[in-house]
Amino acid sequence: MGTVLEMKKNLVRIGFLAAALTLAACGNDDRGDIGVQQFGVAAKAALQAQRAARSGPPPEPSRAELAAFKQPILEVSAPTGTLLLVPLSRRDGAVIWSTATKQTVMLREDQIRATRGFGTADLMEATGPGAAQISAASKGYARSYTVLDGADQVVRRRLTCNATAAGSERIVIKGLAYDTRVIRENCEGDGFRVENQYWFDGPSSIRQSRQYAGDVIGYVTLRRIID
Repeated sequence: MGTVLEMKKNLVRIGFLAAALTLAACGNDDRGDIGVQQFGVAAKAALQAQRAARSGPPPEPSRAELAAFKQPILEVSAPTGTLLLVPLSRRDGAVIWSTATKQTVMLREDQIRATRGFGTADLMEATGPGAAQISAASKGYARSYTVLDGADQVVRRRLTCNATAAGSERIVIKGLAYDTRVIRENCEGDGFRVENQYWFDGPSSIRQSRQYAGDVIGYVTLRRIID
């Protein structure tokens, strides 16, 4: 329950976005000062928006506002809220994306490999195929998910998956349209079932996805907003 409440506290707003992007701006010697200035402007705008709309939530940042930070931005949405993340580091071909509050999601080829900072909801580890194998609608490949049960014991689920082409779809992310190929993935094992979905905008490039992120969080939708 604490994890769900924490996600609600981190609903995306301009002020939260500015704080998150400061992680990247402060770590870049070439544009750190500019990033801090942008942070101040965005934070001030967020405060003004909140004061002007106390009866409702402030508006979400536009694509232009996001692009102004000149950093890749990933959106992660769950039923309990939405987070914006920026790349924090790279490790063995994977990218670790982070919020301002150090909640992180590790992606390898746009697929979730682990989460940290969500408490007992964390996905400890996930393994699976490369994006090209999914894109090719392969059959009979393996996935595994390692989670903690209610007693903090490690549980590893091994699944067999089949990917199926599901046609094409034009999706719109923050006002920009992408022509994509849709791949649905069904995984089963030991009475457990996972259904993921991927929107490819290149041979092995996933623009949007709906992926399993553990028993507590459930499924999340990932969108690459700014590359």
